[in-house]
Amino acid sequence: MLSGLAETSVDNEALIRAKTAKLALLKEKATWIKEHRLYFRQERTAGQRAFHGSSAHTRMAYGMNRSGKTDAGVAEDISFALGFRPWQLPDVLKSKPIEWLLDHPEEIPDACKTPIKTPCKVLIIEDDWDTADGILISGTLDRAGKLTHYLPKGSVLSVEKNSLGYKYQWHLRNGSLIRIDTEKSFVNDPNSFEGDTWDLVHYDEPKRRDLRIALKRGLVDQYGYEIFTMTPLCEPWMKDELFDKAEKGDPEIHSFFFDNEELMSAGIVSREGWASFVASMTEDEKEARAHGKWIHLKGLVYPEFNARTYELKEWIEKKTGGHLIERPTDEWLYQHSTTTVSIDPHPRNPMACLFLASDVHGRWLCYDELYEKKLVPDFCSDIKVKLAVKIKNALGALELRSQEVNLFLCDVLAFTEDPIDGKTWASEFHAQDIPVEKAPKRREAGILAVRQALKDGKLLIAKNCTRLIYELQHYVYQEWRYGQDHSAKEKPKDADDHLVECLYRIVLLEPRHYNKVLKSSAENVKGFNLCP
Repeated sequence: MLSGLAETSVDNEALIRAKTAKLALLKEKATWIKEHRLYFRQERTAGQRAFHGSSAHTRMAYGMNRSGKTDAGVAEDISFALGFRPWQLPDVLKSKPIEWLLDHPEEIPDACKTPIKTPCKVLIIEDDWDTADGILISGTLDRAGKLTHYLPKGSVLSVEKNSLGYKYQWHLRNGSLIRIDTEKSFVNDPNSFEGDTWDLVHYDEPKRRDLRIALKRGLVDQYGYEIFTMTPLCEPWMKDELFDKAEKGDPEIHSFFFDNEELMSAGIVSREGWASFVASMTEDEKEARAHGKWIHLKGLVYPEFNARTYELKEWIEKKTGGHLIERPTDEWLYQHSTTTVSIDPHPRNPMACLFLASDVHGRWLCYDELYEKKLVPDFCSDIKVKLAVKIKNALGALELRSQEVNLFLCDVLAFTEDPIDGKTWASEFHAQDIPVEKAPKRREAGILAVRQALKDGKLLIAKNCTRLIYELQHYVYQEWRYGQDHSAKEKPKDADDHLVECLYRIVLLEPRHYNKVLKSSAENVKGFNLCP
């Protein structure tokens, strides 16, 4: 009997030792996974799988909040710096420390490798340093910073901090570099972004076009890569220059929709939590954050503008319709309208000029425009060419005349005196026989006036005014960003606004036509067949 008890005791001790060993192994495995999370990352959605499998030099991951866009982008950032995607390694290599993998690149299957050889330089752009810290570095209460979360143990030799105390630069043991910078830093000092070369630039959430242009120069030497991960809240240029080109089949630009429905179906994202999040949004925010649509189409300053051809019957019957017309003939404009010209001068950006005709029926017709980089004398010459018209005189011979101009408006900036010689841009315009006067600056009132004119069908745009049409379709309100007050959306963005500024300044003055000697009513509508 004692022998049996002894055997039972030995068996229990062996069982305890086995369980202890198993727990130790499980703990060791858990620690290994925690320190090498990128080895075990999963491509959970079709969008993620397609994104990582693309060879395009520019990739855009867009879609809903919490659909894994930034996660996929940061995983690519680290993979480029390492030279391979660790989660795609065969299982036998996932037990190897990162030091061994970096020292034995010949053991890495080609299918796992990224397209640029290491060492390489990777740049990640966030809105500001608080955002960068919350998303990439320190993280928040409910989730770790993605960059520090995914960097494998042993891959980093040193980390640098910037003057603000934030970690911003990671030096990897294979010589690669990962750096974080911000859009706010670019706004404060654009020149600081010039000169560096990069192999990969990752823009997290929508960013300014001029920032992208500044950094794209640094991708030229190595024909580097770009990644955009975003919820499409703002920056309409990204739709025009990236998304639309990808949709048209540009082989160098690919876009990928990230849908969190797959994550909810897999139980990774709570449906109840998601529903609560969606319920807290405005209708516009739901379009982008919940459905992945381009919210700038909702945030337009002039949503009433309809880029379809004007149809009189549609306006009479439905009080809705398009605003585009064919350009009226010079002769019709000369005989049946009065022109107001609005100028927006710039020393560096193109100068803008809009020609609006007030016709005999009380309509406002934007019939021509200028948008070009020129000096004042040359710009004035182009204005005069636009106003020139050939008219038959009483003898039937053609005479060169000028359109009737009621007023030349110009931005008040043109009336600022030079502190040295006292000259102004306005004086230069006057010297060229363009007698400009100060334009009103009441932007908010001007926006409302233009919107009302569009709604009423009083304001029409000639199809040749391509820049004005572009701005009407892209002039948007600012979208709040991380850490900002939502009220910032009430202010339009300071971009794509040169011709629309010219427009509202004219409309604010409610220009009228001053009658000339008119021909018969039948001839009155010749060349501009829109009259009721």
